[in-house]
Amino acid sequence: MTFRQARLLFQVRAAASDGLLGVAACIGALEIHSSVLFRTISGPAPDPFSVGGNVLCFMAFFLCPMAIFCVKGYDFYIARSSARLFLGGLAGAVLAAVAIVLMASLVSQRIVPGFFGTIFVAFYSGLWFAGRVLYWQPRSPLDAWPEEFQNVVILGSGRRARGLAAQLQSKRGERGCKLLGFLDDNPQPEDRRELGELLLGPVKTLDTIASHRVVDQVIFALPRRWLSSRSTQQALEVCEAIGIDFTVPADLFDTRLARPLLDELLGVPAVTFSTRHHHPSWALTVKRGIDILGALVGLALAVPFWPVIGIAIKLDSRGPVFFVQNRVGLRGREFSFVKFRTMYTDAEERLAELRSQNEATGPVFKMKRDPRVTRVGRLLRKLSIDELPQFLQVLAGQMSLVGPRPPIPSEVGFYETRQRRRLSMRPGLTCLWQVQGRSEVQFEEWVSLDLEYIDRWSLFLDARILLRTLPAVMGGRGAS
Repeated sequence: MTFRQARLLFQVRAAASDGLLGVAACIGALEIHSSVLFRTISGPAPDPFSVGGNVLCFMAFFLCPMAIFCVKGYDFYIARSSARLFLGGLAGAVLAAVAIVLMASLVSQRIVPGFFGTIFVAFYSGLWFAGRVLYWQPRSPLDAWPEEFQNVVILGSGRRARGLAAQLQSKRGERGCKLLGFLDDNPQPEDRRELGELLLGPVKTLDTIASHRVVDQVIFALPRRWLSSRSTQQALEVCEAIGIDFTVPADLFDTRLARPLLDELLGVPAVTFSTRHHHPSWALTVKRGIDILGALVGLALAVPFWPVIGIAIKLDSRGPVFFVQNRVGLRGREFSFVKFRTMYTDAEERLAELRSQNEATGPVFKMKRDPRVTRVGRLLRKLSIDELPQFLQVLAGQMSLVGPRPPIPSEVGFYETRQRRRLSMRPGLTCLWQVQGRSEVQFEEWVSLDLEYIDRWSLFLDARILLRTLPAVMGGRGAS
């Protein structure tokens, strides 16, 4: 059984026990409500074993684990003080009580007595906290169950190995690990002093140890240069022959943002380090589907007005209706960026003489009263109408509805290394900068907002940005 499977099994057991505790708290709350005192205050309550009581208990069994999950009550590998553990249980109890009362009220108002929620919260939070404390005690009777343990042997005895062992045995590490000892071909004197009898011998003795003791997991914690050594290969062969899980921690490099993901490269197992580790494939697929649907709806609503916009642009100034410019997209790919023309045709030639009046910081050029912008163009920019043709590029997959705005190549040439990470996600029509000031946002803040979007990305965040974009555009805030 792998660590992930062991943790999942433990979490399933915990969720089932939380559901049973919810049923017990529900029965207790109904029994107290049946007392003479509460009957006179809030009226009759359903018997715990009546139809109404059964409905409440049934809801409690399923809703309580969901509420505990929402307050991260199943993240057992995170250390918590008793106070924080209690507050977490209290928050879960309140959330569960609200959910039970609301759902039960939809069934019938009569099955929810007046003080049920308050009494339920008191019962459930107390039972939950007591259960968690009992289970988390290092020498709890529950720890005597042998199936709860993963017997672990660690390859290595240095600081890295000892640190990993300390995490495995503490509340910060994976619960249910029993450390058998360490194997190392070349332990240092300090390692021998620190480990004592836990230093079992060289790596080659793993076969002998596994034949005399129960070993569930072998963890590689030798220096990284030993990863391809003959001793490591022999240990892996022993594990493979016997059927023991062999784990290699993915801390191969010291990274700040990138996180390791299990991957496959042409059929070969691999570890990919990604800064977008929180972007699951299914969510990105849904995002692309929303892009296509949104672009189709946007085009259906906007295209009928394009002739009117084109005529207005033509009557206002000479030149084409559309402006085409090279922009930089995902990972530095250049593409043709199309928008309605809002400037005079000599705008690029006049840019050099206006550089001294640049009101933006960094490599971008912004000017509130830019003389190159036409009268119609100023209105189109204010309402972001000039961006409507980009729905076609969303359909083509060059852009997304939400994402960092695509820069021009000359700007990217001045980017610092850190700033280039804003190109790691497909560019979009709108992003955090759009709803927080548009052109009023300076370059450094603009980049920070884009990186914040990439690091926090979720479908929910996209929905929030889209909902906030329309008021921002209609109000014309920060447009130039």
